[in-house]
Amino acid sequence: MIEIHKGIICNNKYRQTNTMNTIRLTPENVFQYIGYEIIFKTRKKHIVTRINYVSPTGKTIYIKHPDLQDNLQIVSREIYVIL
Repeated sequence: MIEIHKGIICNNKYRQTNTMNTIRLTPENVFQYIGYEIIFKTRKKHIVTRINYVSPTGKTIYIKHPDLQDNLQIVSREIYVIL
């Protein structure tokens, strides 16, 4: 079961869950999702944040997450857009 709590997705079998429609982010489709919320996993936690902008190649997205130097490589990580 998955729950969104303060920008982080938590596994919790005792609480009500939210179902989410998601699409996997790729360098080909990333430009149409600027401003959308995304979900990805880092350090064994699921993080929810927003895409601020995208590199010209479409392989890097820029987000607000100082622990990751405010950017993510799309080609080396599973990132999903929340619709």
